[in-house]
Amino acid sequence: MFYKLWLKLGLVMLAVGGVVALLAYGFSRDARYIQSPLIASRAPPLTLTLFDGKRVRLENFRGKAVLLNFWASWCVPCRAEARALEEAWLANRDKPVVFLGVNIQDKEETPR
Repeated sequence: MFYKLWLKLGLVMLAVGGVVALLAYGFSRDARYIQSPLIASRAPPLTLTLFDGKRVRLENFRGKAVLLNFWASWCVPCRAEARALEEAWLANRDKPVVFLGVNIQDKEETPR
């Protein structure tokens, strides 16, 4: 009986120690130097339908930086960031940057 208690305690300590070691390793790394498979790779195909029924394809903006913002009218943080995104768009509209807002989970009249 005493042996099983020590075995369980040892396994718990091993698991906790492993998690702590993994967290310590992760927190000691600078995120700027972590390799990402997404950097310098093409974005997946995306087609969006505009309010007027026209379609926009992401590949139409090749060679430009594209900021995709997924938002909804009921999302409080989305409404809070709208002003900052509009200011960024106004400051960069003469540069090769495209700002696309993608409304999700709303009826069509709400985001208009």
